Amino acid sequence: RDAVSKACVVTPRRPAFYALEQVKIFCAGDGATLYATDLEVGVGIRVNAEVYEDGSVCVNAASLRSILHSIKAEKLDVYTEGYALVLESPHLLFKLPTYSDFPELWQCSGQGDTITCQLSGALRHLSRFVSKDETKLALTGVLFEFKDNTLTLVATDCYRLGRFSFPCGRDLGLCRENRQFILPLKAVRAFCTVFDCASSVTLFTCSSGVIFRADAAELFVVPLNCVYPDYRKVFPEDFVATVEVDRRELINALREVSCIHQIADVVVSRGMILLKARSEVGAVDRRVEAKGDGEIETSVNTRYLTEGLEMFDDEKVVLRFSGQLSPIVIQNDYLLMPVRQQ
Repeated sequence: RDAVSKACVVTPRRPAFYALEQVKIFCAGDGATLYATDLEVGVGIRVNAEVYEDGSVCVNAASLRSILHSIKAEKLDVYTEGYALVLESPHLLFKLPTYSDFPELWQCSGQGDTITCQLSGALRHLSRFVSKDETKLALTGVLFEFKDNTLTLVATDCYRLGRFSFPCGRDLGLCRENRQFILPLKAVRAFCTVFDCASSVTLFTCSSGVIFRADAAELFVVPLNCVYPDYRKVFPEDFVATVEVDRRELINALREVSCIHQIADVVVSRGMILLKARSEVGAVDRRVEAKGDGEIETSVNTRYLTEGLEMFDDEKVVLRFSGQLSPIVIQNDYLLMPVRQQ
């Protein structure tokens, strides 16, 4: 049941070809592998099963998922009967029509590179920062950059930018080649679903895309065919104010202020951050104790600042302000553009 749900995460709702509505079930050895794809992203999930006869069959993905979610039985007998797939339990029998057309499956060869880190957590945060503007194609995905024995993940919508870095080791072939590619947002979301609890993944490259593999699952992705802008250039080098603050207290303060308005003034002065918001609903002033130096007054989108703070696990975070209308940097890995108030 869980395997079908994960495999169907890439099945398009209104596909251009009916074959993309299908899930392919391939049975061999001591298990069955379920495949689904929209041609740009593909998923393969293997489950243990008692296989009495090797073979493969294609059925409608939505119908199969709906049936499996409605069935309470823990075990099912699954077999073909003519041109139908039969799902049978002691008190229930379903028959689904089968199909013969399914896109050619992806192939990987050679030895992959194993990345030992919790990528899904980082990608789940970065998916919030991906641009929805299709005229900026490179920004509609998450950058994977392999350089200097480090994997760096980056996402931005031009209003904020998030970055995660993971050490990879000297033996990673992708680092030696300084490779980079951009995963489209739908592939990022599929990754988070398929590899939710994976502590490491193995990455393969092929002529048509990249393949992630972990445990009994694999994800095929055709990266975006474009070049990511040099994100390093947007990080300022000089700052007018720097403060250290309790991360959880600041998040709570931002949520309180957002009850009045999503845009808030931020005043940094004398070891304190003052958040102010005004609207037809009312007004609010919220003080947060901080340590640091410098003074500045600017305005921010409270949701964008909150989501940036949620990237981190640290008890204390450092915020650096480069100017009234210049970027704010948190922990050197999250950049937020201020809001120009009327």
